[in-house]
Formats: sequence, C-alpha cells, structure tokens
Amino acid sequence: MNPITIMAATEASKVAGQGVKAAGKATGRVAGSLFNEPIVGNFTLKKMTVWLAGAFILYLVWYFFIRKTDADKAADKAAETVNGLPIDASNMTLSTADINLIAQQLYNAMEGWGTDEDAIMSVFDRISTKDDLLAVMKRFGTPKYTPPMSLSGDYIDLTGWLKAELGGSDLTHVRDLFLNFGIPF
Repeated sequence: MNPITIMAATEASKVAGQGVKAAGKATGRVAGSLFNEPIVGNFTLKKMTVWLAGAFILYLVWYFFIRKTDADKAADKAAETVNGLPIDASNMTLSTADINLIAQQLYNAMEGWGTDEDAIMSVFDRISTKDDLLAVMKRFGTPKYTPPMSLSGDYIDLTGWLKAELGGSDLTHVRDLFLNFGIPF
C-alpha cells in the first residue's frame, strides 16, 4: 500500500469513529453496548444480572445453611425420642461395653450393601430385658440411613433401620421382641 492510501484509510476510520461517538452522545449511550441499554424503564440488563446473581446467592445460603428439611425435623424428633428413653439401670443385664458392642454390631450388620441377618438375630438373642433393649436403642442413636442405589438418606433410629433392612420371619421375630417388651415398633 502506498502512503496516500494508508492516510486516506486512517482519516476514514477517524471520521467513522467520530460518527459513532456523535451517535452515542446523541442517544446517551455507547454504541454496541446492549448490556447497558434499558430494558424496562431504567432497568438494564446489567442491573438485572446483578439482581439475579444476588438472589441466587441468597437462595444458596438459605438452602445449604438455614433451611430445615422434613428429614431434619424427623431426625430431631427421633433423637429426642431415643435420648428420652427411661432406662432403669437395676434391670440391665448387659454392661456398658456390651451395649456399645451390640449397637456397633447392629450398625455393621445393616450398613452398606447387604444385610447380615444372622448377626442381627444373634445380637437380639443376647438381649434379655426391656432396659437392655432401650440402652441399645439409645446407644445406636439415629445414624444416617442411606438405602443402596441412593444418593441421600434420612437419620433414623434402630427400629427404622430394622424395618428397612429386615423382612419376613426375621422382621417378625425382631418386632415381636420389641412388642413383648412394650416398645413400639
């Protein structure tokens, strides 16, 4: 390109730039800036984006830190029930170590894939009083129960775990044990 062509192109771009600037001054906005164009009244796309982002952040804070789900409420109720169990220590035949061991054996027999029904039945054969069973229930607590092939679960007590994991004659045997001791199942 020769110097005259370059100078002419430079002048043309300056004139075009001044035309864009003049058009922006006349309309009160920068040309090509759709982000700052009013959509409704004085509400721009930029303001809408800021409002939506703020609302989304508030929702996430509420969802993860503030809300209390039905499962949380049920877990609180189950924990209150388990922690409020009246246990008469004079009627217990199991030691604290035995109760801890039984609660852990029950959890291990039901946690994860598959259920070890034989382990559950042998554990319940060692429980001979209502207060032993109440102590085991209290020690078992309300751990999170997540069924196989599921990504979420609920915090439930021992009876909930047993109902979910056992079936048939095993469930009937355990339910009868609870009912014989006067404990709802």
